[in-house]
Amino acid sequence: MTGQYYVHELPAGRYEVQTWSIVVNHGIGYLDVWPRTPPPPLAFDVVAGSVIYLGDLHGTLRFGKMLGFPRAESGRPEVRDAASAT
Repeated sequence: MTGQYYVHELPAGRYEVQTWSIVVNHGIGYLDVWPRTPPPPLAFDVVAGSVIYLGDLHGTLRFGKMLGFPRAESGRPEVRDAASAT
């Protein structure tokens, strides 16, 4: 499995993820992919003393070619809830 895990303590309250971006390293440089129109916010509430699982956040990429080599052209985020997966 590849990826990064983040754990962050937040004070109790309501929060929103308002945008996203995917950064791809092509070996010859980086490509930033972000939405053309703002997505609806992903809202969640933090209750004091509780743990919130937002899900596995993935960037799904669409590839094309540049100079004959595969290159990410666009992408979209995907939230997968695997909290109950075994």
